[in-house]
Amino acid sequence: MIKSFKLFESSKYWQERVDRIMNQIYSANIGDILPEDIIYQYVEIIHGNHDFVNGDLGKRIEKYDNYQLVEVDIDKLNIDEYYRFDDLVDEYIEKYNKTKKYPPVVITSGYKLIDGNHRANALNKLGLSKIKAFKGIN
Repeated sequence: MIKSFKLFESSKYWQERVDRIMNQIYSANIGDILPEDIIYQYVEIIHGNHDFVNGDLGKRIEKYDNYQLVEVDIDKLNIDEYYRFDDLVDEYIEKYNKTKKYPPVVITSGYKLIDGNHRANALNKLGLSKIKAFKGIN
């Protein structure tokens, strides 16, 4: 059963939640393990509720109890170059060029993308050979 986090709470509470979750994501170091509910909320923040209601994104995230932050060879990932919006890829390229940061992608234990196709495409276009990913573990 897919979790239901309230996306449309008061703006103050929503921003506090976003800040708390994103601080956990960006302060994680390679090897750190985060519980599934943090990864779920992280992806929900990035995408909004529509991908959870209209798709199977939430179910794919819930398959793992925990996620470990790893550095993965981008060539190991099956990046879908056809299922993407180039304007989103360009946005991630622009953000990365300004900040040198990007939200890590989310992958299965077998290195299949769960979330982050646009980010992976952008980082691949930028020529990065290794990227950060939250890898599902049980």
